[in-house]
Amino acid sequence: YTDNSSSVNRHKVTFYAYDGTTVVNTQYVDHEGSAVAPMPPNRSGYHFVAWVPNTYTNVTEDLNIIASYEKNSSESGGSGSGSGSSSDSKSSASPSASPSASPEVTKYTVSVSGGSGSGSYPAGAIVAINAYFLGDGQNFDKWTTSTAGVGFANPNASSTTFTMPAANVAITATYKTGSSSSGSTGGNGSGSGGSGGSSTANTNSGSTVQVTKPGISNTGLAGATVSGATDNFIIKVSEDQSAADAAVAALQAKYGDLSRIKYFPMDISLYDSTGRTKIADTSGISVNITLPLPDELVQYAGNNKIAAVSNGSLEDLSARFTTIDGVPCINFTATHFSPYVIYVDTANLTAGTIDTTPKTGDPIHPKWFLAIGMACISLILFFKKDKAVVRPKRA
Repeated sequence: YTDNSSSVNRHKVTFYAYDGTTVVNTQYVDHEGSAVAPMPPNRSGYHFVAWVPNTYTNVTEDLNIIASYEKNSSESGGSGSGSGSSSDSKSSASPSASPSASPEVTKYTVSVSGGSGSGSYPAGAIVAINAYFLGDGQNFDKWTTSTAGVGFANPNASSTTFTMPAANVAITATYKTGSSSSGSTGGNGSGSGGSGGSSTANTNSGSTVQVTKPGISNTGLAGATVSGATDNFIIKVSEDQSAADAAVAALQAKYGDLSRIKYFPMDISLYDSTGRTKIADTSGISVNITLPLPDELVQYAGNNKIAAVSNGSLEDLSARFTTIDGVPCINFTATHFSPYVIYVDTANLTAGTIDTTPKTGDPIHPKWFLAIGMACISLILFFKKDKAVVRPKRA
């Protein structure tokens, strides 16, 4: 599988160790942009020479770059014309072997105030940072730093990245204090001032759902509303073997025999608006998701259940059913991002259906109200008796 969110205007540059298989660093750069060479890994008995090929500036295509090394010399370069000089040569070579070896990879510290991403990283690493949700009235403004050489991919986005320099970095997430009508829209820089058009500063309906998991038709009807953040996000519903294994294990823990259980496992993850950076810290964020029912489970209508898999157990969620353009859909709220599963216990079905009337999820179809009403009218007419008309007898 490949990330279908990648743009033709961006290229993947992968730096490998000397073996050509161990990945040292992976970077995505803009077309005709430049990658940043990472610190080369240490190789005992060798010293680093260069990254080959060294054409990772002005990048116009995907590149694979491999670290090149030379073996350390066992001699100091003397003529070796006598036993004494040979001994001296060896003794002088011995202390020089250590300095000529490749140094340990140096890591630098990132300290993030008001968000996640703190840690130690080598120079050239792509570091992802995410601002915390501080509650109502505290709206994210922008990222700031006093460290030279730090350039944020988007300083006004609460989730962004930067390339690690060869220095310790201190970063601060700044916030604006104000009501929800203050005009803050996640730092898009529009400065429109807010005429009250955004009544909930920490709710965003501009996020999208990207469904790549096979088995769901009409994926264009999927949608989501994010609470707890003002940025746009991409919610990815994808196929993942580890998510499927976790869902099966949780179903077996609850039901044992799965011969009567129909299930549809999936991985639901939260990404930034570019679709390339996965949001690791989702504290305070919840997503209300609407998905078309999986093709194989449409026939079970309102008998479908939705659950998150947490610590090996099913965490059943409240599900709502509706139709969009005649397509049966399920709606639920995800408060954390992990494996999810839509499932049906076919041994315990009810008569619940999904209303095909637009904008309703009433399990009783309106036609039955009409039928009952007609039956009542028929009974009334049947038992009603006309008054007898008494005519006077003629003389």
